[in-house]
Amino acid sequence: MKKLFFYFKICLLVFSASQALSQTSESSGREFLSHAYKNAVGQYEDFIGSSSQIFNGDEYVEYDYRINGYPCFDAEFYSMGWIVYNDMLFDSVELKYDVYKQQVVIQHYDGKGYSKDLILANEWIKEFFYEGHYFVKIEENLAIRSDLDDGFYEILYDGKTETISKRIKLYNEVIDDQKIKKEFITKDKFYLLHNDQFHHIKNKRSLLNTLVDRKREVKKFIKRNKLKFRKELENSLLQVSRYYDTLNP
Repeated sequence: MKKLFFYFKICLLVFSASQALSQTSESSGREFLSHAYKNAVGQYEDFIGSSSQIFNGDEYVEYDYRINGYPCFDAEFYSMGWIVYNDMLFDSVELKYDVYKQQVVIQHYDGKGYSKDLILANEWIKEFFYEGHYFVKIEENLAIRSDLDDGFYEILYDGKTETISKRIKLYNEVIDDQKIKKEFITKDKFYLLHNDQFHHIKNKRSLLNTLVDRKREVKKFIKRNKLKFRKELENSLLQVSRYYDTLNP
């Protein structure tokens, strides 16, 4: 769409210049036409140059199809989303998040219709969104203060008691019936913001120890709603975070 806009702008300026030719001398009209055309083309090339930054990564290599599970978040397939890369917003980008390698991968089509899977440089990524999931990069200076690993975190709940997740995939090999079984295992970590610091929430006990100021009310809420922290830690944590914010508006 943006390429079409710049093409239209070139045509518009050229048309304006041609109109000016009928109102001024031929030499000055040609000069105006040349200047207008170069100006529009220059803007178009600036746009193409900035957009090409996102299509300059290393090529992504797919995993062995015999590995059970998948290394990417949510699914193996690309989804349309957006990303802030090198302080620029790129919308309508086909991407996926390789959780195992902590890499964002995009699909790029060249002028001949062939597609390439490209790895984006992590140091240039600020945030990205796809499949209804919003990820931000937590820099090392903030991570140290909250005892977090630096890298990408999904924002699960953006309230006062912010809840985030570090998505993690581990690769595992076991011998089963004299055969090597390869698989990816999900080991996500969850954190809750309380008193300006993120706390690692592993279970119901660590949550209650974090929200100690409202421990009694939170315990009643958990019991009343029959929250299952062992089986549904993420969902239980989200419900408690939202409830806790109603106690401390």
